[in-house]
Amino acid sequence: RWRAALARLGLWGEDLESARAAVEQALATTLADAAGRWLLCAGHLEARSEWVLTWIDPATGRPADLVIDRSFVDAQSGIRWLVDYKTSQPEPAEQVETFLVQQAQIHREQLLRYRQALREITAEPLRCALYFAPLGRLHPVPELDIGAKAVI
Repeated sequence: RWRAALARLGLWGEDLESARAAVEQALATTLADAAGRWLLCAGHLEARSEWVLTWIDPATGRPADLVIDRSFVDAQSGIRWLVDYKTSQPEPAEQVETFLVQQAQIHREQLLRYRQALREITAEPLRCALYFAPLGRLHPVPELDIGAKAVI
């Protein structure tokens, strides 16, 4: 299945096999990780994967299609999670913590767009995070978290 999906994206030959192996490894790493299994858990409320939203960008007034990798409300805490999956990895000599901080900064604007779109349709407290599948690592971005929206 992964091989066919990657082939539809235009990969073939050695690149196709390399990408297939990377997908397989990332999935195995995610399933071996407690946070990865928690993200994929079917017990969450309002769980959505690959959630497509059309949002009006307030800066331009133009519509934009967004695809949120994973969002759900944690049944225990009542907190909505906004998670963006990433396949990037640190360079061999790079410290993992440094890499995670840099990636949060690189993807900040993307998370802010997603957060703003979700805030328009949801009221729960919201936590933002990146999940690095090849590392099996959930990286919350607490500076982007917001409290419950006032409902009038």
